[in-house]
Amino acid sequence: MVPALDLAVASDSHLAPRPAAAVPWLQPAPDDLLDVAIARETVELAFLAAVQYLPPRQRAVLILRDVVGWSAKETAIALETTPASVSSSLQRARAELKEQLPARRTEWRAESSGAERAVVSRYIAAITAADDTAIAAVLSDDVRCSHQPGAGGHRGPEPTWYRGLATVLEGWAPVLHGAVPMELRMVPVRANGGPAVATYLRHDGRFHAFGLNVLSIGGGRVTEVTTFAAGVFGKFGQPLVLEP
Repeated sequence: MVPALDLAVASDSHLAPRPAAAVPWLQPAPDDLLDVAIARETVELAFLAAVQYLPPRQRAVLILRDVVGWSAKETAIALETTPASVSSSLQRARAELKEQLPARRTEWRAESSGAERAVVSRYIAAITAADDTAIAAVLSDDVRCSHQPGAGGHRGPEPTWYRGLATVLEGWAPVLHGAVPMELRMVPVRANGGPAVATYLRHDGRFHAFGLNVLSIGGGRVTEVTTFAAGVFGKFGQPLVLEP
């Protein structure tokens, strides 16, 4: 097990935990799962587009053929028309939907850019080197940081929020500059359609899951770090233990 750390400092510090939220934290989702959600959402939006843009006959044909799965002959009998007319209506309905919906599902979420990947690489390099100067260069001056209970060394029962570069460096100091040097390994992943990092802490000769850092990036810097407990690693295909 990774040794517990207490990130909170003096009671008058900016690191003092705030009252717990009225609802549990929303958990991060890997982009593969997001793609599934997008696919389902696309189907739902197709219905909305059909209702809004298609005339009644085309709407009925689209639903019977593409949703219910009826053949052109079955649809023609139900609508008292011909299979040829059904096929023609379906073709026009599909063409109209293509005008209203994105051609590719990937257009529904932000893709990782070269600039974004470069920021993530700088972030990982700075953290693993415990280089405060490099960390200060990759974080924004008003960077926000939050820890879910049990995440990234935060052992308190309530979530913790803090803001500002100096305060964040203070909060990370027990991990980066503690009495016993700690070695980190960080693996880039994708969460909620954006960049994230699975962080491991070396202990007993192996690297143990420490926390999942979901990053927000703006202006070439990291503007927010939201840390979730290691229990979410499985969703991202990340093991709880890495060998050296």
